[in-house]
Amino acid sequence: MPHLLIIAIAALVVIAALALLVKMKAKLQALEADEPDAKAAKDVADYVKKPYLFSRAEYSFYKVLLLAASQQYTILTKVRVADLVEVRKGAEGWRGKFNRIAKKHVDFVLCEPKTMVVCAVIELDDASHAADDRTERDDFVDAVYRTAGIPCIHIPAARDYQPQELAKQIAAATAGRQ
Repeated sequence: MPHLLIIAIAALVVIAALALLVKMKAKLQALEADEPDAKAAKDVADYVKKPYLFSRAEYSFYKVLLLAASQQYTILTKVRVADLVEVRKGAEGWRGKFNRIAKKHVDFVLCEPKTMVVCAVIELDDASHAADDRTERDDFVDAVYRTAGIPCIHIPAARDYQPQELAKQIAAATAGRQ
């Protein structure tokens, strides 16, 4: 009987030691995943600089946006939605909700210059926004902005824009937020 007790205790110690080793190995693997390995460091030859940050339509609009809003706002471009809004800590399905915004971007962000508080976002809607999947994406992101209290201004892509008209649209969208 005492031998069975000793064997049982020894088995528990071995199981506990193995569990500890498994946890330590998992932590080590997680740390190593954050550090580039030699293979990953060598696998960068296929990355190249994009020729332009903006499409022609985005750049055309950006120049007019500078005229219409740069006196009042700091203008940021191509910002991740997840940098503008976050999923409430402890929310059910947090990871899935975060993943839905993590890889989406907005074209332009208007911020209060002294504090960089987001005042509004602007989506430049070209022909691609008419596609069903893009419409679903826009509806979802617009709902996220509404929930977060961020005005979203959709501007149809055009050949030219009027700075005064754009300034009026921005003022209407941000009224009461200054």
